[in-house]
Amino acid sequence: MTLPVVLVVGGAGSASPMEVADAAAGLCRPLFAYRRSDPSVSTRLIELFELLGPAVDLDDAGDLRRLGARGIVSFSDAGIGQAAAIAEELCLEYHSSAAATALTDKSVQRAVLAAAGAESVRHARVSSSADVGPALRSVGVPAVVKPVSGSGSRDTYPVSDVPAGSALLRELLADRPGTAYIVEEQLSGDTSVAGPAWGDYVSVETLVTGGHPRPLAVTGRLPLEAPYRETGFFVPATLRPETVSAAAELAHRAIRALGVTSGLVHTELKLTATGPRVIEVNGRLGGFVAPLLRRAAGVDPVRLALAAALGTATPRTLSYSCVAFQRLVLPRAGAVRVAGIRGVEDLGRVPGVEQVRISALPGAEVDWRAGYHGNLGLVAGAVEDHGQLSATLDEITRVLRVEYVYRAEVG
Repeated sequence: MTLPVVLVVGGAGSASPMEVADAAAGLCRPLFAYRRSDPSVSTRLIELFELLGPAVDLDDAGDLRRLGARGIVSFSDAGIGQAAAIAEELCLEYHSSAAATALTDKSVQRAVLAAAGAESVRHARVSSSADVGPALRSVGVPAVVKPVSGSGSRDTYPVSDVPAGSALLRELLADRPGTAYIVEEQLSGDTSVAGPAWGDYVSVETLVTGGHPRPLAVTGRLPLEAPYRETGFFVPATLRPETVSAAAELAHRAIRALGVTSGLVHTELKLTATGPRVIEVNGRLGGFVAPLLRRAAGVDPVRLALAAALGTATPRTLSYSCVAFQRLVLPRAGAVRVAGIRGVEDLGRVPGVEQVRISALPGAEVDWRAGYHGNLGLVAGAVEDHGQLSATLDEITRVLRVEYVYRAEVG
């Protein structure tokens, strides 16, 4: 039997090439499509593409119709716009160009959600120093500053007063020429909703088929590390059923407003005292979600995303056999280099820990501003319930000790 071809567009994202190849077995033939000119596509990544499946460089691919693709998907934000343009050219089901723009530009997304009545948050776009003052005055404080495009809390900061916000934005604009930022009102989380041991936000993973969103999972989060860095994830979340329903309803309202008609969507929501609020909507599978659902529910969302690209995905209700978690190891704010790491060999003896992946060695440079993309590794596994998860996380923190060199110490 000849398997249908699914174009997998873009560089590094929420599913690795190995995960895509494994998930495609017996379902489709993934064809990795990338642009060598894309800074997110490394030489190593291209080597993996070519090793695991047929691959094509879109910079010199010529007529894409010759590829015979029956579906298209992207697991990276950078690939969504490229995939939308290809889908339009090949008449494949995917995000429209307008939807792709709204899903990858946070400023556009806020405007679209507000116009549709799905969510209204004060916000302003900052593309140059001339925009800084007007943006901060119109939004007010407290506020949040982040790039209009990007993921993983990279360069995301709280702003408590206008002078500090002005200085921050001018520094960011100078450090990253050509990058635009959004200033938006800070949503106040209520830690009692998920519980004081957990983060005050969640994500809703949604399968959209034929224009109809259906909930797949709600992912719980560990508390944020300053300034706004994600530290870990777990399923199932610790929400009451009525809060799960409210979260899914809001996510689906936002998805419809953005014009998404197919595929997997990852919606991050703040848990406030008055109910969930939209942080952002991503037109792809969420980062770190796939291994959680494979471990806890026996479902591979990467395979589901490929099936959705072919129009064969079937909505389903998940049941969980355990609580699965991933805890990221993040550098401390202000750190520039790893001085030492202790306890790695002991992590495997912590109850529930099944995987330890530490990629940084003493002497390695770190970038704490990169959000979770700057992680030094992760510790993952499964436990019976959330009480055991809390105890396991405490033990991981006690056992693993990382020492750093800070900027002030190196002049």
